[in-house]
Amino acid sequence: MDSKSDGSNNSRLGYMDTAKGIAIAAVVVGHVYTSHSMPGLVIFSFHMPLFFIISGFFVKNLNLQRTVCKSAKGLLIPYVAGTVMEMLAEIFLNPGKAGLDNVKTLFVDMIGGFCKGLGIFPGFHDTCLLWFLPCLFATRVVFVFLMKLTEKSKHQWAVRTIIFMLFTFAGMVMSATSYYPWSMEIAFITLPLLYFGYMLREHKVLENKHRFIFAGIALVIWVIMLCQGLYIEFAMHYWPGAFLTLFESMIASFVVLCFCQLLDKVAVINKAIRWVGRNSLVILLFHNLEARYVSWMNILGPVMIEKKVFVSILRLSLILLATGAFCALRYLWKKISPKRTLSKA
Repeated sequence: MDSKSDGSNNSRLGYMDTAKGIAIAAVVVGHVYTSHSMPGLVIFSFHMPLFFIISGFFVKNLNLQRTVCKSAKGLLIPYVAGTVMEMLAEIFLNPGKAGLDNVKTLFVDMIGGFCKGLGIFPGFHDTCLLWFLPCLFATRVVFVFLMKLTEKSKHQWAVRTIIFMLFTFAGMVMSATSYYPWSMEIAFITLPLLYFGYMLREHKVLENKHRFIFAGIALVIWVIMLCQGLYIEFAMHYWPGAFLTLFESMIASFVVLCFCQLLDKVAVINKAIRWVGRNSLVILLFHNLEARYVSWMNILGPVMIEKKVFVSILRLSLILLATGAFCALRYLWKKISPKRTLSKA
């Protein structure tokens, strides 16, 4: 989500914002459908892996200190901000001692950063949808550390592939016993996804004139794997087929990226999706609030809640409206900020 092109505004990479827009919309819709339905199956085969792959695509500097500082600013500060939003919601919805107790619980949970409050770490609950932010932070830091460590390896590609696969195996073993702080088991599992994104950029695969042929072949393989019921759900520790499921998420994400390049030519539609992608982090924070505090069953009733398309459009529309309001306020604040006024003077 926080995957900026390191200061590059090259329009050729605008399709990455489009991809993030599709991925974050899929996150919202994915929480309406079950993973066992066909729409859910498609969504869960690529939506979260795509964010990790895009993050790896933009790793250009292997300076560990820079990575920690930049990722902390881009991921951990929003993580804290998201928790503060939850705390304010608790105080507003549960005034009194109950609300304050919940605020304390949220603070403890923020430190843990678990995607599920289960396993060998008692006293922690899940951080709802915010688990992704400290997890991506951890993944980036470990990834850059290992990349730097193997920078002078003789057979660099082979060494790195083996190391990342070993970490993935370790993460899968860890996930069989418990959930871990900052979802470290998921961070280990997703290292190959960052490396895949990194290699896409290094070898300019998405600029290759034959990329759409590759995407067509990948699409066929993706469909075959979907027919086998394969998908990946990190928060539930569900990845049937293990490495095969990771492979599916890679080829599915590659197909989506190539599709976004084609979509880049449809200016009106693409401009809107790019805006969604550029604000995917804000959308995640509002979606987290909506998912935690809005009971759609009570609002819509048991009949309407089964109309999945309607519910998806409703939830996505409300989140986008909230995001648009936030962006408008942020724009106005920048305009009237005294600091900016003085600098212009």
